[in-house]
Amino acid sequence: MERTCTRCHGTFDEQAGFYRSLLGKHGRRSRCKRCCKDDHDDWFFRHRFGISKQQYDRRVTAQGGKCALCGLPPKGGKALAVDHCHKHKHVRALLCLTCNVGLGAFRDDPLLCRKASAYLTQWARAGVKRYVDQVGG
Repeated sequence: MERTCTRCHGTFDEQAGFYRSLLGKHGRRSRCKRCCKDDHDDWFFRHRFGISKQQYDRRVTAQGGKCALCGLPPKGGKALAVDHCHKHKHVRALLCLTCNVGLGAFRDDPLLCRKASAYLTQWARAGVKRYVDQVGG
């Protein structure tokens, strides 16, 4: 049996196209599965970050689908993460998972990030010789 979604007005098979619901008129929700997912995604972004799914999608487009930090697209077809200030709750940019987790590991502390950068730069300049000298090899 075919049903029409009350949101997108698309026609779908009742069994495959609509989630079950105890409250629904026919034992199914009035919105199709795709519209339910869109509603959930929008709720998630609004609740968690204070932006709509549409605003997220516009940011993805503005960034060319790439991480604002490393400039690479997310690995494995994953979505970009919303980088946000935990203290003031504002959205900064969209990052790949690796960069987002990296910033989180440094507790969003610019000084700690600069120290880490200096540390890596020091080791990059010294190369393998310094490592070998330290470990006694």
